[in-house]
Amino acid sequence: MIQRKQVSDRVTVVQFDHGPVGALDLEFLLALREELAELADSDIALVLTGTGSAFSAGVDLFRILDGGA
Repeated sequence: MIQRKQVSDRVTVVQFDHGPVGALDLEFLLALREELAELADSDIALVLTGTGSAFSAGVDLFRILDGGA
């Protein structure tokens, strides 16, 4: 879901890899929160990026309409 790559001693890239448009659902947001908590105390620049055609399409509306979390 989330890929982390340290590109230098001062820069880390966190890449969203959650479907073609990075839709936000409960599992993805929990994983993102955990990933960012691990990096919270570090003294680095953090770059957030996506995969596919978009950084993130936002909330997964199809899942909400189906009654999911």
